[in-house]
Parts: sequence; C-alpha cells; structure tokens
Amino acid sequence: MPHTASGKSTTLIAVLALTGSMASLCVGTSFAKHLFDALGAQGTTALRVSFSALILLCVWRPWRTPLTRANALAIALYGAALGATNLLFYMSLRTVPLGLAIAIEFTGALAVAVLSSRRGIGFLWMACA
Repeated sequence: MPHTASGKSTTLIAVLALTGSMASLCVGTSFAKHLFDALGAQGTTALRVSFSALILLCVWRPWRTPLTRANALAIALYGAALGATNLLFYMSLRTVPLGLAIAIEFTGALAVAVLSSRRGIGFLWMACA
C-alpha cells in the first residue's frame, strides 16, 4: 500500500469497518442468545436476518438505484447463505460455548487471509488474531 494520506485513510477505514463488523457480530450474537428460549434458533435467525435486511434497505435505498434481475438473484443467494450460516451457528450454540463458536466462525475468514496474504505484516496481524 502506498504511503500517502489516501492510502492511510483507506487502511484506517478498512480496519474500522473490520473492527465494527466483529464487534457487531459478537454483541448481536450475545443478545440473540437470550432470544433462544422464546424463539428458538430458527426464530432468532429469522429475526436477526430480517433486522439486517431492514438496515441494508435504509443504507442502500433501492428506490434510488434500480435493481437488475441478476443483482436481485445474487442478493437473494447471498442472503440465503447468510441465513443458513446464522442458523447453523445458532444451532451449534446448543452444544458449544459462545466464545468457542465465535472463534470457529472466524476460522474461515482467517484461513482466507492466511492463504491470500503476500506481506509479512499480514502474517503478524493474523498471529494477533
């Protein structure tokens, strides 16, 4: 990455987005776990994915940008994959402690980072993770 103000701000935005994403996942999962008694894993997943879709609608505002059929299909498939991932994750919480389940969930993303890293600093950050 170039050592420019733009490169540094891009890196900062990426780090903040990643940190926010991880914090959101952990906090959301912690709150969602309390819904299991009332809604079960399936109901909790439906509620969480629906809430996420509402947030996305507020940010993206699809009425300002027309949605093509190909994009709608890609979004639907991605949403289904996220829903399945959430459901399987929540189902795992019946047998695995929350911290361990989150660590296992991050293993996939960490593996992608390890396999795609080309610089030493990347491996340092992965070791910290």
